[in-house]
Amino acid sequence: MGEYYQLGIHGEKYYAEDPVGPTKDRIKEIIHESLNSNNYKFEWIQSQQQPYMGWLLDSENKLTILDIYCWRISNGGRERESEKRIQIGSNCDNEAFNRFSTNERKTLLLGIYENTHGLPIIVAWNAWENRNHGASKSCFAQIEDFQEAFNNGIYKGIDTSNNYYFVFNKDNFTNYIEKVPSEIMKVEAYREADFNEEVFIKSGEYNKIIELLERKKNIILQGPPGVGKTFMAKRLVYSIIGAKDERRILNIQFHQSYSYEDFIEGYRPKEKGGFKIEKGSFTKFCEMAKNDPENSYYCIIDEINRGNISKIFGELLMLIESDKRGQELLLAYSKTLFSVPKNLYIIGMMNTADRSLALIDYALRSRFAFYTVEPDFNNSNFEEYIRKFQNEKMIKLIEKIKELNIDIKNDPSLGEGFYIGYRYFCNLEQIDDLKIKSIVEYDLIPLIEEYWYENEDKCNNWKEILRGILSND
Repeated sequence: MGEYYQLGIHGEKYYAEDPVGPTKDRIKEIIHESLNSNNYKFEWIQSQQQPYMGWLLDSENKLTILDIYCWRISNGGRERESEKRIQIGSNCDNEAFNRFSTNERKTLLLGIYENTHGLPIIVAWNAWENRNHGASKSCFAQIEDFQEAFNNGIYKGIDTSNNYYFVFNKDNFTNYIEKVPSEIMKVEAYREADFNEEVFIKSGEYNKIIELLERKKNIILQGPPGVGKTFMAKRLVYSIIGAKDERRILNIQFHQSYSYEDFIEGYRPKEKGGFKIEKGSFTKFCEMAKNDPENSYYCIIDEINRGNISKIFGELLMLIESDKRGQELLLAYSKTLFSVPKNLYIIGMMNTADRSLALIDYALRSRFAFYTVEPDFNNSNFEEYIRKFQNEKMIKLIEKIKELNIDIKNDPSLGEGFYIGYRYFCNLEQIDDLKIKSIVEYDLIPLIEEYWYENEDKCNNWKEILRGILSND
């Protein structure tokens, strides 16, 4: 049996002594066939040396010039049974990663693959998105990505150099061309100063949260609804990364039906009957982090206490501990060794005001640092945000919310976990009486009625106070 393999139409492997792939002429033929479809007309301007150049005419007779860098993806990759991945690119000219796409001229980075049944697959990167890719650097993708393209025509993934790539069959490739450069990821820089400006917390708290995350590697932001825990978690990660780069963030929301099979691995039905073991979202994310040890990765879990924690995490209750990172355990279904890398951090959010939720699992509690997020309506940035509306009634409403929160804190049946947060006052473009009335009547009063459903006098008193703000007196 050879060292290399190629894939059949259903993902079956055929072994060979040497890797094979489409010839240079076949590569150009595949590109030509793929672009001459779906009401497009494509012709080569020059195809003797890279970058190849061609013109593309769409159904509205709009002309676009394409600069195309492409290379052969071997029909097989070396057998890496434990990793199940295939090499998808290497030795691409540096110039390809320094070109810019415009509306009239587009630069394409393409890898061309053709399986044993002659079905071509095109792997595409965007020149702007991947300027840090680097020449002569190999990239790897999961074999399943190619199978997904066989089945559905398109797949979006992240390679081992942390770049987005798209896998297409030739009939869907023009859908990608239409979106270049509209789908270019222009990563916006983000720093600690941006965090402190956007997130309404007390001065000095940022460094405290960073220290907790570095020390424990796992942190839970707990607090009442509406204080911006999810917003804060995202901005915290952006500030650490230094940019609004979603490629190193996994967003998950736990719920009662969320399971180990979704998170780690489990059996999933095959199209033609039977079952296969499929990796969960967290397992795949861990693999990304392992392949990029120089960068940090962040798993953000919303409503972490809504799921069955022990059931979802399983073996990971040990592996996520800061001093257990890198240690391996046998996974329940696949019987393969698995570890959580040191460069992966977990940030959970927990709502403290939901009476329907049980206390968080004590085993998990010992593995996380808990940071309480409270509304700080005296925060200078928040006060500046409110003042910009130049609306006295809104300023009065905020003052009454401060008093209301004191009353909530002093109530034995409620407490600080039930504070009213910023949610109702953020992301407003303008303020008028109608908007203030809407906030009072449809956001705040229903919440007060829920808080003091057994204390009618207090409930009515606060309804009267808040409605009084709308008075012209």
